[in-house]
Amino acid sequence: MGKILHIKTLTCDEQEDWTGYDRIVLYVNGEAVNGAAFKTHQGRFMGDKVPFKHEAVVKLVEIDDLDPDDVLGVHTIRSGSSIVEFARGDARYRMSYEVLQG
Repeated sequence: MGKILHIKTLTCDEQEDWTGYDRIVLYVNGEAVNGAAFKTHQGRFMGDKVPFKHEAVVKLVEIDDLDPDDVLGVHTIRSGSSIVEFARGDARYRMSYEVLQG
């Protein structure tokens, strides 16, 4: 029986770029599932539901036009519900999730 990763919210505690917005893309098991623009202290309801078998590898990437993209962190999720933090340098994001039975 499979599982479903329900990505509830994504919150930017501190953005990576000093000006403008961070362009953020969430990947689950190598597939882009959502993208949005964030500023510091901004949160969003995401609502994505992604099926997986044994584990969901979630990667948060900040997309840059001129510089290389920034991988802000990677988490492996298997079960439960929690909040995980993605942080690199000064950038800090939090994602809430719940794993459902498929």
